[in-house]
Amino acid sequence: AGVEVSNISGSPGGGGSLVAIRGYNSLAMEGEGADRQYGTPLYVIDGVPMQAFTSSVTGANTLSDLDPSMIESIEVLKDAASAAIYGSRAGNGVILITTKKGSAGKQEVSFTSSVAFDKAMMLPKLQNHYGMSDEIESWGERENITTGNPIPSFFRTGVTAIHSLSFMTGNERVQTYFSYANTMGKGILGKHELSKHNINFRETATFYEGRLKI
Repeated sequence: AGVEVSNISGSPGGGGSLVAIRGYNSLAMEGEGADRQYGTPLYVIDGVPMQAFTSSVTGANTLSDLDPSMIESIEVLKDAASAAIYGSRAGNGVILITTKKGSAGKQEVSFTSSVAFDKAMMLPKLQNHYGMSDEIESWGERENITTGNPIPSFFRTGVTAIHSLSFMTGNERVQTYFSYANTMGKGILGKHELSKHNINFRETATFYEGRLKI
């Protein structure tokens, strides 16, 4: 409750949306400094605060740089206690993201693949008749224009394919996690292409009977 997610772009890689916690701080939603005005929360990934930036052109932000298959849990902090932990940067709330890591006594290899299609379905209708009636209201001088609707041919069917491979293993002292994800996509507009590679390696080790963790 109190968290609003809005997508500002349909381009490939623009799935990272604007996230607002406890409402918006300003009516300004575009241009330089829009993240600060829009009320973008602080992202903390595995305990490390990350600079949140959302491109007003592509819609990509901190979340869109992460491979979804490597995320273990997401927690939203929206009360005043978050500011006591992370300071003034947490004034717009905090999103805690924990990535996966190796488990003691467990070996696992997983592969995931997904394909999504995008298509422009709600297109405007064009008027191809000149005159005045109950359904047609023309203005200006009549021109000899070729009939037809060029809008459907302007768009194409967009495709986004994501393939990811992960490996985890570990014992009581050392745990290892590795993942690789490849994203290939094309948008509904020409020249909207995306090629992205995500590589994540996480090694966790404990020493001195658990008193030191690296």
